[in-house]
Amino acid sequence: MKAIVVCTAALVAGLGASWCTWHVYQTHPLLELPDVDLSAAPTAVKTAIQNARKAVVAAPRSGTAWGELGLSLRAHKFDREANLCLVRAMRFDPREITWPYVRGSSLSLRDRPEAERCFRIAASLRPDLALPRLRLAELYLEQRRLDEAKSELDAAIKIEPESARAMLALAQVAFARGELDAARKWAEDSFARDSTQRTTVEVLLRI
Repeated sequence: MKAIVVCTAALVAGLGASWCTWHVYQTHPLLELPDVDLSAAPTAVKTAIQNARKAVVAAPRSGTAWGELGLSLRAHKFDREANLCLVRAMRFDPREITWPYVRGSSLSLRDRPEAERCFRIAASLRPDLALPRLRLAELYLEQRRLDEAKSELDAAIKIEPESARAMLALAQVAFARGELDAARKWAEDSFARDSTQRTTVEVLLRI
């Protein structure tokens, strides 16, 4: 009988320890849930963010819940808090392109190495989409990394041959290299597809 009592006590203790471990595992992500000052936010904004926050609390290891909270925060200009949420979304839902793409867009001016990493992840998740490659190319173009920009643009234009945005960027790369004939051709092709883009007109005038 004594042995049975001892075994039962050990089993109960083991189950208790296992529950504690599981509980910590489940709720640990909530330690990184950012505080958001909503005191000056309109009622509709407060409601949207609070509802998204409740979804994370209810499912703290859901990439979708973290991602939706991140998108809601970013839509209302809480960029720092949004990026923290998007990091968690990328961790718990690593096959969803939205999270790295939006995070890359948010960081493209403030943290270019991280933005580049996010756009690369997005491009690898959806190799059939031109947009992540376009964003990478534009990032490279701003840094005068012309060969890398050209490589991404060549891939993007194969995916989306009628992309005025890709054509414009190709024109800018060619102009930066001093290849004026190629720059003119790409700029004219871009203008023919989208005559409202001011940058295209500026490139043509510079040529």
